[in-house]
Amino acid sequence: MLTYRRDGRPSPEQAQKYMKKLIDGLRDRYQRYGFALKYIHATEYNNKAIHHHLIINNINDGKKVTSDYIRELTERNGMGIELTAGANLTVGLMR
Repeated sequence: MLTYRRDGRPSPEQAQKYMKKLIDGLRDRYQRYGFALKYIHATEYNNKAIHHHLIINNINDGKKVTSDYIRELTERNGMGIELTAGANLTVGLMR
């Protein structure tokens, strides 16, 4: 699950733009190392703090794994997204 800091929650429209930027960045990284990106995602915001659920195929390019790329992309792009505890992220990864 990808959540936003309380003080920086975007509108639903902006959150979708952030997610598109994240998916595009991941697709680029995956293709660079010869992998295909496979994912399912949903954004929730009605009566809740806006957040994304993401199921994605896990890769290991020898230096980094998928969660490293997600952290890198969200921090670099100033998205204000925080990953939930590592165990939850790992459960959301598929091979």
